[in-house]
Amino acid sequence: LRRAGLSTARRVCAVRSSSENTRDPYIVDHIKAPTQEELEEELGYNKKYMDFTDEYSKHKQRIDFGQYSRAQVASDSFVAPCATLAGKVEVWHHASIWYRVTIKAEHKVVRIGYSTNIQDGTIIEEVPEELGPDHDGSVMIGNYVTVGHNCYLRACTIEDNCLIGMGSVLSAGSYVEHGSILGAHSVLRPFQRIPHGQVWVGNPARYLRDVTDEELVRIEKGATNYYLASLEHSDSIYLDPPMELYREAREKGYCVGYVDDTGIIASLKKIRDSLRTKLFPDATSAKE
Repeated sequence: LRRAGLSTARRVCAVRSSSENTRDPYIVDHIKAPTQEELEEELGYNKKYMDFTDEYSKHKQRIDFGQYSRAQVASDSFVAPCATLAGKVEVWHHASIWYRVTIKAEHKVVRIGYSTNIQDGTIIEEVPEELGPDHDGSVMIGNYVTVGHNCYLRACTIEDNCLIGMGSVLSAGSYVEHGSILGAHSVLRPFQRIPHGQVWVGNPARYLRDVTDEELVRIEKGATNYYLASLEHSDSIYLDPPMELYREAREKGYCVGYVDDTGIIASLKKIRDSLRTKLFPDATSAKE
């Protein structure tokens, strides 16, 4: 009887609600779904000028993992502003790390040799575990090496005067000996080795021919040209007048930037006070 009474009451409520032109709260057919244009308008995507609330970029070029796991970059090398060096990365003299390059070395070492260039979009990373008795998982890249665009290098070794074509993949444990060339979009399988002075191509990579003397000269010359190009890019980064003054001050030998060593700060203060005494003796005596 109770169930019958409840059902009757529900029917009466339903008839009453329909007569009063009201909707059941559990019926959602009256809710209008927003269109894509309305969502973009609400989020501000289709505005002519984007309204960013954060005016500072969160990108950090060098990421340290403790005192003994930080990047070491030579003073005359080039690292693009949008590149990322994480961990124990060594960048030797005249080397160049170009735009959107990511190098990760949280556990082992990634070494970029003298006058070696890592071109745009390449990813280099080590592995935390040892790959064998003579391989601890680090990445070693020698001198005068050119690594093309969008390559992926993982716990591999590349000796001096080598050319890695764009889009290539070097798997863990792979090895490229001195004066060799790996063709574009080729893949070296784990622990695969290219002997000295050979050209390999394909997926998986296979022997094609020997490297000519002209190609060896071209590899070293190309690496040198990339170093010269990095100098132009380094100068072009300082676009605003304050940054231009900063660059000129560094060229003239002035100490510019942040110093956290208390000893250096104390010596700089002594130099500052002595210069003030020489330049403005009247002001110094009046102050005393």
